[in-house]
Amino acid sequence: FTPSNTARTGGTVFPVVKNLPPLFDSFPNDPSSRRIGGYLMWMMVVGTSISSSMFVTGAAPNVLGIEFVHKIAGINISWMQWFLAFLPVGLLLLIVAPLISYYLYKPGVTHSDEVAGWANTALGEMGKLTRKEYTLIGLVLLSLCLWVFGGKIVDATTVCLLAVSLMLALHVVSWKDITKYSSAWNTLVNLATLVVMASG
Repeated sequence: FTPSNTARTGGTVFPVVKNLPPLFDSFPNDPSSRRIGGYLMWMMVVGTSISSSMFVTGAAPNVLGIEFVHKIAGINISWMQWFLAFLPVGLLLLIVAPLISYYLYKPGVTHSDEVAGWANTALGEMGKLTRKEYTLIGLVLLSLCLWVFGGKIVDATTVCLLAVSLMLALHVVSWKDITKYSSAWNTLVNLATLVVMASG
């Protein structure tokens, strides 16, 4: 649901993947990385690559590519058209890529009940969902629905700005929270510049 390859991988998936290997005494830059850490990192890269290609909102270059196609060929590609066109290859990749990776880089640890116990403990410490979290879930679902079904009515970029504005207005995040992510602002400014230059 995160419309940025960098944000989805670096901000959501990586923190989870990074914290699993130490549970199995698997550390980077060490022979123990072969136990499970290296495999998990590789699967994160593979999974991110597939999801970034499968969904038009999965990576910024996809949206840029659609913009080029629209301006050069006059063809509009919707979220659903992109998804359905990639679905046969995407499903195949989602099945085959993990199997090939497992065969070529089989981890030393293939099963453990420790992860489930750790996850249950962590969820217990987090407690129940808060109002802010429920609001965020609603905004994510709204954004997803608008991307999938509202392409002819509202632009994908407008949906992103609407979601961020509603997050601010409904106090899910503060302006201070948003401005402290300098890498996200750098990406926004650089991509906006590239789009304008490409249009020119």
